[in-house]
Amino acid sequence: MRRFVIAGVVVALAALLASGCHVVGAIQAASYQPKPIPAGDDAYTRKKFLAEHARLVKRELEDSYLRVGRRNPAWDDQAIAYFQGSAKLFVGDPDAPSNAALCADGEALVRAGCDDPAVLYLYGVALQDAGKTGEAEPFLRRGTEGFKTVPYSRAVAAYAPLRLAAACEVMGGDKAREVKPLRKLCVEWTVGSLHDGSYGKDEVRHALVRVSDTLGQLPLEDGELLYAKLKEAKGVHPYVCDFVGGSVSIDKAWEARGSDWASEVSEAGWRGFEENLKKARSLLTRAWRNYPEFPQAPAEMIRVTMGGEAGPGEAERLWFDRAVAAQMDYYDAYEALMRALLPRWGGSHEEMYDFGVECLNSGRFDTNVPMIFMKTLLWITHDYEGDASVWTTAESQRHLERLFDGYEAATTGERHAYWRSARAATAWFTRDYNQARAIADELGDALDTTPFRESFGADPAVVLGQVYAFTGARGKEVREAESRYQGGDLGAAAAAFADIAGADDLDQRGRGFVKDRAVVARLEADFAKGEWVALKPDSSLAGWTTEVGQWSVESDGALRGRGPGSVWIHCNADFGDRLELRGELEFLTAKGDDPEASIELRCHPEPPGDSVIVLLHRALGRVEVDAGAERPTGRKAEIRDLNSFRVQLRKDVVSVSLNDKQVISGARARQDVPGGRKRIGFGSASADVSLRLRNLQVRRLSPPSGQPAGGKPESRTG
Repeated sequence: MRRFVIAGVVVALAALLASGCHVVGAIQAASYQPKPIPAGDDAYTRKKFLAEHARLVKRELEDSYLRVGRRNPAWDDQAIAYFQGSAKLFVGDPDAPSNAALCADGEALVRAGCDDPAVLYLYGVALQDAGKTGEAEPFLRRGTEGFKTVPYSRAVAAYAPLRLAAACEVMGGDKAREVKPLRKLCVEWTVGSLHDGSYGKDEVRHALVRVSDTLGQLPLEDGELLYAKLKEAKGVHPYVCDFVGGSVSIDKAWEARGSDWASEVSEAGWRGFEENLKKARSLLTRAWRNYPEFPQAPAEMIRVTMGGEAGPGEAERLWFDRAVAAQMDYYDAYEALMRALLPRWGGSHEEMYDFGVECLNSGRFDTNVPMIFMKTLLWITHDYEGDASVWTTAESQRHLERLFDGYEAATTGERHAYWRSARAATAWFTRDYNQARAIADELGDALDTTPFRESFGADPAVVLGQVYAFTGARGKEVREAESRYQGGDLGAAAAAFADIAGADDLDQRGRGFVKDRAVVARLEADFAKGEWVALKPDSSLAGWTTEVGQWSVESDGALRGRGPGSVWIHCNADFGDRLELRGELEFLTAKGDDPEASIELRCHPEPPGDSVIVLLHRALGRVEVDAGAERPTGRKAEIRDLNSFRVQLRKDVVSVSLNDKQVISGARARQDVPGGRKRIGFGSASADVSLRLRNLQVRRLSPPSGQPAGGKPESRTG
């Protein structure tokens, strides 16, 4: 790739000047010479951390149960096995049982009469992770209450009230009033775990990871309470206290500043931003100086430095080097540096690419570090608004071959199949359909569809259908139809795909893709005319992707989704980011059992923070717009069993009407990542939900006068 070092420095300084950062420090930081990623065998890695953590979890659960648990010969062996299975899942052991198996085993323990709070809590966690919030809540409650009297360590108990609070928040109604007290109990027990002997003197790293995880799930006010309690408590490790204080100060800084453009931030907002970042820098720098063997504080300092609070000679890369010196594969540091290298933060795509190559060159295929190369390609693609040309250069192709060769050689079993599947997904994305098909044929049922979704936000069924359609007997015709589609000749593409779909010699594994493309091209062609377009799938659901749950089309054309668990479906057509959506949404389950439904406007794929979701909280009588990085905007509203809705999206502004009344007007929905396919989806995260959607229609909204209407993205792959 071409290098633009001088231009990159100029852009960086311009960005710093625009945001009020310290220019002298930036100039000094620009001269910092990065250190190599510590790739030696003696480097501390997550693998070593997880081995240590597994021993800690065994002591906290299995050993504690034998010492203080509510034991009974009728279930002791089952309980021990349950702790062992849960522990494996917690530490990411490849031999861990599935969450479904833990649900079944937990149910068997309850039937046997087991009333140990740790068992009940873990069973509640398994149910909650399966989307069965209503079933999980009583077991999370019994576990939390049991921990008050059964003397398990606070480290084991601390998560229970936080999990219960999350369930109560989802269920709403009277249970919503319990959320704040439960979070405060979580804070109390978390602080207690840091001075009651829950952790040994060599387990500070593990205590910190858990406290950091808890902090990430608490609202800012409870994070401030946690920090205040930590300062008051005796025996708390100073690194933990300083790290929490620094993280809370960063969050307070951004709350003071807000998420508006720099020119729209008030003087008071800037003042609060700078004061809190200064405090964060002081606490986190002290934490690192005193305990450089831990990676959390220097990783957080990357965020502080991005915000303009760099000390003399400091750079984001300096703090990254300090973080990976403590743990060479500490992913938060890698992600923070990738974000800092984005052009909008003063970096460049060339710098991002070079960083990815550096990660690949580490050769540590026993870690996630080489994989960062692929992540940088994804981020560059999204920043280029979907232009994937960076993947297909000869240089990138060589690097990708090294990446997959390395991981395939270093793995066996399911992990090996994962990386072979990732190679197939990348081959599809870069249009090497023959290689993708060869790997799919080779793996058969062992093909792992996860990489298709994780990396490219693509439906594996559609992707594999495309691969087989392109390489089958009708491959030439399918490719020609796809070329029309990619070129924007939507009407002709729809007709061509519809004609091919009826051919007798079409590869059966590719027929679904061809039918899907016929529907999608027709929908997009009609949408481009500016008229109302009916989103009315046929019984095959061609043009739609079921993500979770059971979806079907009823005799009157209504779209119905039902559990068990949560339900999600999306239309595969790309309707852009200026649209109006209307229809009817009906709740088919009891009010107490089904508190919410969602209308989703999503940009695929990662990084996260790129969805606009309209939530209808029926039990709370509240409509909310959750716009990724923006704080949710909510309003009280009457939510009935059957509701008409209208949602308007104008690039970064959302308005919502419910039952002919405007509920939300002008909510901000700024998306972090431009480009990508824009999709409309529906569903619910509630347990055992049942929804019906009727009369769904969408139409294009014209841009403001004087702005171009916008055209077809350069690539609509997937």
